[in-house]
Amino acid sequence: MKLVRSAPLTVIAFSLGLAILAGAFNAEAQFKRNMAFVRAVEGSASYSDGSRSGSVTRGLFLSEGARVVTRGGSYVDLFLGENGPFVRITENSNMTLDRLQFREASDEIVIETSLNLREGRILGQVKKTSPASRYEVVTPTMVAGIRGTDYDISADGTTKVYDGQVVVAYSVDGQVPTFLVNAGFKFDPNLQQVVPLDTTVDGIFPDFPGLTVDELNEIRGNNRFEDAGKPIVGPGRPTVRSAMDIARDLGTDQGTSFISPIQPGVESSSSDYQEPPAGIPSEL
Repeated sequence: MKLVRSAPLTVIAFSLGLAILAGAFNAEAQFKRNMAFVRAVEGSASYSDGSRSGSVTRGLFLSEGARVVTRGGSYVDLFLGENGPFVRITENSNMTLDRLQFREASDEIVIETSLNLREGRILGQVKKTSPASRYEVVTPTMVAGIRGTDYDISADGTTKVYDGQVVVAYSVDGQVPTFLVNAGFKFDPNLQQVVPLDTTVDGIFPDFPGLTVDELNEIRGNNRFEDAGKPIVGPGRPTVRSAMDIARDLGTDQGTSFISPIQPGVESSSSDYQEPPAGIPSEL
């Protein structure tokens, strides 16, 4: 793969075109801190966020800055709302929610999502984001810029793309070449090349079930947003976006037909929606 450009890893997100557009800095006060909702846990996992720590359980809300560590044979599924929507933290992983913020512009939602993967592997599903948005996964050796993508990223830099595109900036020998990884391909850090996916080895992307009505109500009743420039204290303020607003964004609101976020183009009636089966296979 031809070297595209080289720059310090600390500023590579800007060279990837992931920086916020000019003028967004003036709107910093409008950014809200989001929270991650734990929708499924298999096995054992722990969390810490600077003020509290404990075992990860279904229904837990994790704030910006929270770190999640999974044990062998375990996984955690997170719903990030506007900042995702879905991320799975697989076994033996260590990931921090470095940044979960969004702001509502006149005609779009601008997000800033940064996931710091120190160890292990995560799988994520990202809906189409606005041009001013930023969604990145940071590992010890690379930064991946993501837009509207199903991805599978490991801490060693291995980046698999099942839908959409990912730009990878990989640090090696003092250089940071960038690679464009399209759907059906992966970045191999050992080869330092983009190569085709082999489904017999790489598996297939998992089917994240849509949110249930109970989950939407739980998010509506418990999630809190705060101005990005202010500390989160006390119980916080009620959500600025209702569960039905989020449902409409994800195509799961009651009373209307919707396009599945998992199977684009497949139209269904909300009356056909059923509670997903208990447990989600942890193996691909």
